[in-house]
Amino acid sequence: MGVFDTSRASTTNIASGTVNEEARQAFLTNFAGAAYATSPTLTPEFLNGVDMVAVCSTDTEDAGISPLSASEQTALFEFVQGGGTAFLIAEGFTPHLAAAQSIVAPFGVTIEDDGMSDILVAAPTNPAHPIFDGPFGVAPPIPILGTGIFTDLGPYATPLARLQIGRQPALAVIEAGVIAPGSGRVVIIGDGSPFVDTADGGFSRYTETMLLNTLAYLAPVPEPSGRVLGGMAVAGLVAVVRTRRCRRV
Repeated sequence: MGVFDTSRASTTNIASGTVNEEARQAFLTNFAGAAYATSPTLTPEFLNGVDMVAVCSTDTEDAGISPLSASEQTALFEFVQGGGTAFLIAEGFTPHLAAAQSIVAPFGVTIEDDGMSDILVAAPTNPAHPIFDGPFGVAPPIPILGTGIFTDLGPYATPLARLQIGRQPALAVIEAGVIAPGSGRVVIIGDGSPFVDTADGGFSRYTETMLLNTLAYLAPVPEPSGRVLGGMAVAGLVAVVRTRRCRRV
């Protein structure tokens, strides 16, 4: 499992971050043989060595990663176009919004802060989709603590979950072969709190099934049990801690 190194993603780094231990343990327990790889940037050379990349827009609670450069955006798009898969955690809280927009822009998606501070729920638009009904079980609706909402899903993505208040898309998917023949899958979520430890104000205990189904859906092999995902690159997987919205209440 690869990650951005700590020069790019620090306290929210999936390999060493302190607020995502539950998600990290769930992954390592259920996907045997996974290994970490690090890179400060998304380059064709780095991406050529992996099957899957996941990028999160957060560095710390109050700051996003440095936004993806134009060359990184091109590398990410071409990686998926060539058959790689991507998990994009585009935390849309204002301090992270520029970074969030930079990771979804290659796919024609635009995102904005929803402006809310309450815990909301994103309900699936297709409960039969493998992310909600997959090899790890049936996942409930997604609890989120504020979120980014997708104001334009672009030419490739379709909504997979919408906020129950306002009905804006908060989770979207690009299916295999949509971008080009042989292109890979992309899952895009507008909030990182579903993958933050419960003790830190997140919801990882409640969203573990959804997370594992998502990783299985994006994995390059069909069966989750005992698989080796040594080529999987997860760049700064999870996001912000419990106080991120307090200033807005």
